[in-house]
Amino acid sequence: MVWDPNQRKCIEKAIVNSAARKAKQNKASTLGNMPESQASRAVCITNVTGVTIVGANDGSITIRPKGVNAEVIEKQDTNQWIEVIESSADGSMFAVGSHDGKIYVYETETLSLIGKCKGHSAAITCIDFSSDGTYLRSVCNAYELLFF
Repeated sequence: MVWDPNQRKCIEKAIVNSAARKAKQNKASTLGNMPESQASRAVCITNVTGVTIVGANDGSITIRPKGVNAEVIEKQDTNQWIEVIESSADGSMFAVGSHDGKIYVYETETLSLIGKCKGHSAAITCIDFSSDGTYLRSVCNAYELLFF
């Protein structure tokens, strides 16, 4: 759902993923009755490029380069659910924080994985890029603040 706070209503709806898959390990707790690939905890819409990224509870991410209901490209580099997604200020990269304690960094234009940040001992809860996009800071459930 895309919510417009000015109008106070939903202005657009989309599905998370058309594939109905169960999580391979460490199932996310949810009150929903949908499969893990169709349930989401994290969404990022980049201000610069308009790319929409949705992280699912089975560890997959779906990328929509031209809006919420546009063509869907799917990536999966972890088997644990996605908790947070953040875009760099210029929109050239986005980072995905998983419950496996790793951050997966992608380039927005090619949608290729360009890096994996390791070091947290718990699930990632917050990601933030520096204003120039050269540094990444993150926080996990173990209250660790790490810089990459």
